[in-house]
Amino acid sequence: MALSYYFDGQLEESLQSYEKSLSLTEDERDKSDILVAMGMVAYTAGNFDLAKSHLLKSSQTKLPSGHGLIALASLGLLMGHHTLVNAALDEIKKHPDYRTEHMEGSCAYLDSALSLIQGSVVEAKRKIQVALIRYPKSSTMWNKLATFIFQRAPILSLEVAGRCAEIASIHHPSDLSLMITSAASIGSKSFASTSSDIAHYTASLHTAEKAVHTNPKSPENWVLLATAALAKSVFIEGVDSSSTAISTARLALLKAEENLSRLQEALKTTVSKRLVAKIKVAVNLRVHAIETLIWAYLHGGNYELAFLLSDNAASQYEGDENFSKDLLFLKIVTEMLWKSKRNELSNDLLSSAMAICDGGNDSIRKYKVLSSVCFQLGLPLVSELAIRKCIKLAAQNGLAKTQCTCLIHLTLLSIKCFKKDRKEKWFDLAEEALSEATRLSPDDQLIGDLRDALHNA
Repeated sequence: MALSYYFDGQLEESLQSYEKSLSLTEDERDKSDILVAMGMVAYTAGNFDLAKSHLLKSSQTKLPSGHGLIALASLGLLMGHHTLVNAALDEIKKHPDYRTEHMEGSCAYLDSALSLIQGSVVEAKRKIQVALIRYPKSSTMWNKLATFIFQRAPILSLEVAGRCAEIASIHHPSDLSLMITSAASIGSKSFASTSSDIAHYTASLHTAEKAVHTNPKSPENWVLLATAALAKSVFIEGVDSSSTAISTARLALLKAEENLSRLQEALKTTVSKRLVAKIKVAVNLRVHAIETLIWAYLHGGNYELAFLLSDNAASQYEGDENFSKDLLFLKIVTEMLWKSKRNELSNDLLSSAMAICDGGNDSIRKYKVLSSVCFQLGLPLVSELAIRKCIKLAAQNGLAKTQCTCLIHLTLLSIKCFKKDRKEKWFDLAEEALSEATRLSPDDQLIGDLRDALHNA
């Protein structure tokens, strides 16, 4: 009866029913399980302190529930009570069922999360890897490692995350493993490579399509599909396929907005920290969908639509520490392209674009985008300045691979400019950039191809 009340949303009645059951039982295991259920009801109602009280009582019974101990450690993480987390983890390790994939894996993941919160990234990763050594066929642990790398590691480690997700998918195909495999595949190529790889992007799109077919109700899967379709269109098929990328991105944005609207509507009747957290994730997804559609519009040459959408989004999220800078950057870039088409491009707009690229963790990405846009607008000197900023930032942060990629970008820019105006300055700049790129990555075949292209220019 208590469970029926719970699923019907009658939380107070559910709690009362569980309390009655607790008073009637003498079995220690049953008492522990009922207290865990009471904690679940209190948590759903948004009463974290009451949930903690019930879970603590469950842990103090003679036969404590393993699920209850895991829930207690998880709640401790959410509430920021690190001493409670450590105590719960110690009790999990003493539990008779500890040496099972579920309990030991959950313990390792929670222990890893605690290390991460405390700033020990290397230790956090190590704890998941140790659990994988014990359970090498655990799709859950492979997915957790993939998620960890995907969320926390540098962009150049995305391929590793993708491989972990692929292994997880082999042992037990899931929505999560499909999403990470596709997203990592797109990301690693989009940011770390300058050449098109037809098989790679086709596989990424296929994986994203499979994720949508597996769970069509997931807005995350639709946004991922839009990202994969755009990547394939940009890097392989060209502008002729932009209409497909745009329509897919529009559908993904619609799915993301429907999801956000549904959660916000639920918040009017049910106030809980869990729902608030879900809304935060849904907002992130919506913004990502907006950005994908903006890039799809730009790819298709629809500069006015791109500007109108980015202008509206920038206004909507003005002052938001998570999104305002990215959306403002997109607004400026789209405005540059739109106004250039109308012969209205101003120096003030260029200055604003350079200024917003400074600072932040993604300055390199923004400068690379700005360099490409400025070259497209016939501003090679500004394009050169932006890519030099990328090279300097990459060198300062010890990102040798990114620095090499930016040097290749500078080489391509210089070759194109030399072919256009035959000025020796561009030839010398290309040779200088190639020499430095060769020093950083002597075995890169692309560098050799670019050297041949330079001397044939």
